[in-house]
Amino acid sequence: MKYSFKNDYSEIGHPIVLKELLDDAYIQNNGYGFDENTKMLEKLISEKAFQEVKVVLASGGTQTNLTVISKALARYEAVISVDSGHINVHETGAVEGTGHKVLTVLSVNGKITSQEIERIVNLHQDCHMVLPKMVYFSNATEVGTSYTKQELGNIYKTCKKLGLYVFIDGARLSQAMVAEGVTLKDMVECSDVFYLGGTKNGLPYGELIVIKNKDIYHNFHYHLKNRGAMLAKTFVVSKMFYTLLSNDLYLELAENANMMAKKLRDGLDKLGFEICYPNKTNQLFVKMDKGLVNKLSSLYAFEVWEDFEDSQIIRLVTSWATKEERIVEFLEDLKEIR
Repeated sequence: MKYSFKNDYSEIGHPIVLKELLDDAYIQNNGYGFDENTKMLEKLISEKAFQEVKVVLASGGTQTNLTVISKALARYEAVISVDSGHINVHETGAVEGTGHKVLTVLSVNGKITSQEIERIVNLHQDCHMVLPKMVYFSNATEVGTSYTKQELGNIYKTCKKLGLYVFIDGARLSQAMVAEGVTLKDMVECSDVFYLGGTKNGLPYGELIVIKNKDIYHNFHYHLKNRGAMLAKTFVVSKMFYTLLSNDLYLELAENANMMAKKLRDGLDKLGFEICYPNKTNQLFVKMDKGLVNKLSSLYAFEVWEDFEDSQIIRLVTSWATKEERIVEFLEDLKEIR
């Protein structure tokens, strides 16, 4: 295999982040979120948001989603997601395993809309049905599209009118922010809680939960421990995130991932391939004949996303570590074997 476009977390982590960890290798810390590194990180995020927020560290996306959602919702309450949402398709029923139904709506290019949110809330009007209480969506979405600041604001306004929490899955949030010119301040203003992904943007592991809503944060650490999600070495993850955020390295890494995807998209366009979604982030979905997909898979790793009779949609993902020569080589190989 020449190169993997399967995901954006195949490399260990960015050297700057790893060096910071090595430099502090023998420094002792408190743990469980009560360490100085986490306090510094919380202060930094609050400064960038221009308001006080609380931060919690977690190891991965599924753990984050099920922990946040099960903390925010009562047993009879449900979460609204698009049908392609990560909590609905790719988390093995983790959220529903906590006792909360996922109510699905149709998406527009992977994105949730205010109209669909209002429609499903209106369908659940009596105590014989679960009560919608939270809207969940990913930014970037599962198909690589991203929300503009106006779209985020409109969804938040709708949810507040309907009495719903807004929870944003930010596994690839840095890439979406760069694509749309959205800031951390915007993200805090347009949500009750969101997380900023590190696993898919240059960290060995780790997700940063940012909580604005005080009701959700109340006794959060008790719930975190109860769910088995409390990290002993929070100071490690907070150190890594502080390194990403203090000098905007997280945006620089996301910009590279997006830029490499754009170069790949431009090359595929010139070769006449169908790109399935209008995305500006680092995931591309391309339709190809099955025979070509089979040939290509002997050279490169990628996911087959959808399967048809004579063709398939494959997902190509670039990362913070993808170099331009890898894109050039891929396009040249594709042209040769086509």
